[in-house]
Amino acid sequence: MTTAALSNQHRCDSTAIRSKNLPDDSAKGQYGLGDVYLWLPACVMVVMAFALPVAGADAPRDAFRLDPIEVTAEKVIADSQDTGISMFVIEASDLMSSGVTRLPDLALQTPGVAIGNNGNPSSPEIFIRGVGTTDISSASDLSAAIYLDGVYLSRPEAIVLDLYDIERIEVLRGPQGTLYGRNAIGGAINIVSKSPAAASTAVHRLTYGNYDLFRTSGAVNGSIIDDLLLGRGSYYFVDQDGYTRNIYDGEHRGDTDSFGGRGSFNLTLADNMDLLLNLDFSRDRPSSNVYKPIQSGDSIFGGGFPFAGVNATSLGHIEPGDNFVVNHDRKSRESRDIYGVSSEVNWAVEDVSIVSLTAFRSLDFETVNDVDGISIGLLDFYSDLEQHQISQEFRIAGPDSDRVRWLTGLYFFAEETDNDSTTDFPALSLVLGPGDYSATNFTESATRSYAAFGHCHVDLGAGFEGVFGLRYTYEQKSYEIRRITNDLGTYGIPQNRERKSWDAVTPKVGLNYRPGNDVIVYGLISRGFKSGGFNSLQQSDQAGFGPEYLTAYEIGMKSQWFDDRLRVNASTFFYDHDDLQVQTLVTTNGTPDTVTTNAAEAEGVGAEIEIQGVLPHGLEVTTGIALLDAEYKTFTNAAGIDVSGNTTKRSPELSTSFILDYTRNLHRLGTLLVRGEYYYQSKIYFTETNEGVLSQGGFHQVNARLALLSPEGRVQVALFGKNLTDEETINVAFDFRDLLGDVLRTFNPPRTYGVELEILY
Repeated sequence: MTTAALSNQHRCDSTAIRSKNLPDDSAKGQYGLGDVYLWLPACVMVVMAFALPVAGADAPRDAFRLDPIEVTAEKVIADSQDTGISMFVIEASDLMSSGVTRLPDLALQTPGVAIGNNGNPSSPEIFIRGVGTTDISSASDLSAAIYLDGVYLSRPEAIVLDLYDIERIEVLRGPQGTLYGRNAIGGAINIVSKSPAAASTAVHRLTYGNYDLFRTSGAVNGSIIDDLLLGRGSYYFVDQDGYTRNIYDGEHRGDTDSFGGRGSFNLTLADNMDLLLNLDFSRDRPSSNVYKPIQSGDSIFGGGFPFAGVNATSLGHIEPGDNFVVNHDRKSRESRDIYGVSSEVNWAVEDVSIVSLTAFRSLDFETVNDVDGISIGLLDFYSDLEQHQISQEFRIAGPDSDRVRWLTGLYFFAEETDNDSTTDFPALSLVLGPGDYSATNFTESATRSYAAFGHCHVDLGAGFEGVFGLRYTYEQKSYEIRRITNDLGTYGIPQNRERKSWDAVTPKVGLNYRPGNDVIVYGLISRGFKSGGFNSLQQSDQAGFGPEYLTAYEIGMKSQWFDDRLRVNASTFFYDHDDLQVQTLVTTNGTPDTVTTNAAEAEGVGAEIEIQGVLPHGLEVTTGIALLDAEYKTFTNAAGIDVSGNTTKRSPELSTSFILDYTRNLHRLGTLLVRGEYYYQSKIYFTETNEGVLSQGGFHQVNARLALLSPEGRVQVALFGKNLTDEETINVAFDFRDLLGDVLRTFNPPRTYGVELEILY
């Protein structure tokens, strides 16, 4: 994080180690939670030991202080340290220093958050404190609500935006059912872009790195009409070769080709009213789904005729060897176009503030996937998704009196999706004769959501404050599916129409205690609600699944010490999860099905601590530790397997980060900025069965950045490296043993490095 000392410098706008899967008998307990609890007081004492001498130093009081962080976690601007919510905030300078350019990069900055994807880089799977979903189909929803400038982004394919010209990102842990409502059962992530300002400025960044990375971005800001109309425009462009070499054609897979832009305008309508208009677009054309098969020895399609004794090895499979070498006969690719516009009116009437936020967003997403991952076309998947959404939110916030602070509002959301998806078996023509061996689903879905909410803080005296919130949500989803199977001849052309509705009351009750100006202790009970949905990719005729609910009990503390030189935040929680939605891959009549059902019950318990300190000699340390024990209490999945007692998906027992920033004034040469980052995550499972071959073992990652800032603070040149130890980590694994005789995996990026130039005009 930046400090006052750094801000006074006029900063710019700102394989040695290989992870391995552990065998099944070592699936749990590789790091006992009891052992890790010893780290917490040790970290506090180490940072305090360095911070204590600073308190008595001769430097000016403001020379070594942590800057306050303003957030909008409770829909109004407040200091993050005064907000009784477990959150992690990443500001603009840290986003740049850490090389955070897309949402999945946040996972390495935020212990307790795990972000992967389903093989497509544009289809993320976000888990906060072990709460998330792997069902990213058009008739389902994420378990973490993602907001861009206050606007809810409903589709997974719409949230992997390039993070350029961003002011900050707020990661709110735990259910946010009162103020954020639908599908914030695991938490919420607020992406806040930079707003127009009166000062005339411009910034340009240029990055070049290995794998032929070329990235450029920039922004221009200023007054258009004498402070009456302010404007800000920004853009980005990125092009990079893929990390994986395909021996079938000699090309690389997983390349990036993306560009986009954003325009923001702030118009003063009256002395007490202004209008903020945001417009954005992005265009992506990457290749995707670089599946690496791991041979299991099973036969294709379970060994049935005509595949008895035939497995993927005999059909062009290559052994594990180099995880960044594959043998694909088809190039997987994506095409994604996103457009958005929002209008926010802020009106102050005496001591009451009124906000109206209206938004429209559109998504056009196509993907072609070589699912089998070998040089023979056994299984391909095609999808074409069009989505449109509108939303409207009204909020009224009362005066900030000595006794009561309140906020109330109404919310409306409407979404339409049209999704065509095809599963194709081209190799069947080799044994069954020429034909169209595919299964196609044509699906349309519509969602309507209505909500009313209220939230207030009440001063109870003696340093105590009550927090009360309530939200009522009514949702209706309609769904229509038509199926065509052609020469497979299994389903004909069935048609299914469904309409379901749900409503939920999601309360929040909390108590804050302030023993001093720099310490707040809070306790809260909150409830989250996630909509039900439909299995749009399933080939059988299951109607759908119901909503899930989570009740959270949390106790936490936020504190600052030694004249704001040390910040210590901690929390502990217990989750009671009912009707958890779990997606399982099953094979029906030789056809893969992804089926989501409601698990009976799951529970989670954990703790987090974050420490940030300004140390002597230009040092600043930020560290975080997250502990988690999450498991299914009673659950038999769609394949009929009892997984009760197993760990929930993407739920590491331990995740921790350590960031060290060093600043040194080189006088006429400028300012030296050094940043080092370390991240560790213990073992996670990609399925509810907790098999070792479908997991990622514990791994470490090290990143670094070395930058020189010119004396006038307008030019910065930096060298950076990510994953410096070249750790090979699995992004996701799929169990296709019953279908293809394989387990398919995709991998996170290997070591990357490059140089970056930033110029501020």
